[in-house]
Amino acid sequence: MFTSVLIIDTDAGVANAFVQALSQHGFSVAEALSTQEGLDALQKRKPQALILDVCVPGSPNVEFLREIRTLYPALPVIVVTAYSTSFTEAKAQREGVAGYFVKPFNLNALVEKLKMVISKNSMRRASDESALQTLNMPHAA
Repeated sequence: MFTSVLIIDTDAGVANAFVQALSQHGFSVAEALSTQEGLDALQKRKPQALILDVCVPGSPNVEFLREIRTLYPALPVIVVTAYSTSFTEAKAQREGVAGYFVKPFNLNALVEKLKMVISKNSMRRASDESALQTLNMPHAA
């Protein structure tokens, strides 16, 4: 089973490079080139992780990230940026991101981070579902 990842990056060449590289690592990858495309793809595809370039047109960076975090609080978001001075790792952590990479970065490090956050999120969901099933079980008298 493929792990689905959405890339939101304004640069079509960069987004395509992400798709090609991550596909070779076994991910099912979709791309969006704007905030609206990204929101539409999040709703339609329900990916297991999001890679977001914080310099996305259509919405200020932090506000768009906050919108995603509000709409999809359990979705692991990994931020990539070419401008580490304007959107720092500390800001990213305050916004609840699962990872932060400054372009150019090591693709293998990104792949490992993706695998880790998706696995962690899957285990948390399974644990939550198990707890809900336990709560909903009828108790023997």
